[in-house]
Amino acid sequence: MQCHQPFKEQVHFTGTPCFASTRALLGNQQSCQDDLESLAYILIYLVCGSLPWQETTTISQIINLKVCIGDSPLVSVILPEFLMVLEHAWSLAFDKRPDYAYISKPTLMASRADSP
Repeated sequence: MQCHQPFKEQVHFTGTPCFASTRALLGNQQSCQDDLESLAYILIYLVCGSLPWQETTTISQIINLKVCIGDSPLVSVILPEFLMVLEHAWSLAFDKRPDYAYISKPTLMASRADSP
């Protein structure tokens, strides 16, 4: 079973730039790691209530802010487990499968830590 479609460049972007992966915004074919990156942005948004690039109007500015998220003041309130998901997604080559076991346990533990 093939996990990925072949890599392509200049793919038409469909989605919400605020939550999209940087690779998708650059016009590259999306894969599993793009889903993980998007999931991390959604989780960060749900916990923090906003994202640093939310009011940004150009794709290039959004990409720059996403790449520099580690320098953002938001990083002080982001759960480290969510940053771990982002870093894992960024480390993957297009055709590599994410290590779901590596990211799922800490992420689930983080979500339970904030539960009543």
